[in-house]
Amino acid sequence: MNDQYLQDFVFNATGKHLAIINAGAQITSPSVTVSFLGSEVTNSDNIMQSARYNVAFSLPFWGDDALLVLHDFLDVAMLAFFEHELRVNPNP
Repeated sequence: MNDQYLQDFVFNATGKHLAIINAGAQITSPSVTVSFLGSEVTNSDNIMQSARYNVAFSLPFWGDDALLVLHDFLDVAMLAFFEHELRVNPNP
């Protein structure tokens, strides 16, 4: 979620910064929850390991153009995820 283009898009669309939350925080929008699934990675690991995770966004897109803004957001978010994958795994 540390993608400046993604952060800028959410701020420009909502007027608020994207918050990264965990189970202990109150959910406010815009926010994103990252849940790791069935993987365990610690700082002591010195090898690259795959981690499975779900990403859930809570975004306050309302109004007549909400669906269009959501589609624009998905374009931005997918690019951020693909760029992250290429940085982590340059030879997929």
